[in-house]
Amino acid sequence: MKLLLFDFDGTLADTLPICIASFQEAFLQVDGVEWSEEEIEDILGPPETEILRTYTKHGDPEEAVECFYETYASLHPKVTADPAILEMLSALREAGFFLGIITGKARRGLDYSLRQLNMEGVVDWTIAGDETERAKPDPECVDRALQQFRTSKEETMILGDTDADIGAGQNAGITACAVNWLPGFTPKPLTLTPDAVFRSPEELRFWLYRQENPLDG
Repeated sequence: MKLLLFDFDGTLADTLPICIASFQEAFLQVDGVEWSEEEIEDILGPPETEILRTYTKHGDPEEAVECFYETYASLHPKVTADPAILEMLSALREAGFFLGIITGKARRGLDYSLRQLNMEGVVDWTIAGDETERAKPDPECVDRALQQFRTSKEETMILGDTDADIGAGQNAGITACAVNWLPGFTPKPLTLTPDAVFRSPEELRFWLYRQENPLDG
């Protein structure tokens, strides 16, 4: 492997709960409608700006967008970066891997979270949901990464916590692996079958080592 592509929410950071809460607040304050967590989860995938502009039916969609980001900023101090994930990313880059983030988050939300978590510069490249025409599981974001790094499909892996992540990898023809390694966060059960499931950053590093050194051990 040469290129590792990570999802963000639920994969590199436990930001999904504050995303859901921010959607709920925006819909309630601007549209006057209460959404359950399950209802919010069912519409996740596209960037938050697109979701709010699509589902705000009574109020001003742009006001809903601003309400979302105000709430997101107010809740973000509850989220901290996982030291094990930061150490893993640093070690992988030092070992020569190219690292990317491919997320459905809009650029505004992604950049805010990276700044707040002191994660700016921890990967080589990022692409946000509002920088592609089609959301995961469409492979567009993966194809863009392959073009950016000029790596082959055989040298590329996607890692994420949802069917959309696994589907994007499978649709692109690359290795697609699931992660369930954030303390206190349990991803929704997958319906797709990943190539591997990693329950800690150390498991991923060991798996990559074994791929490069199959005769060791």
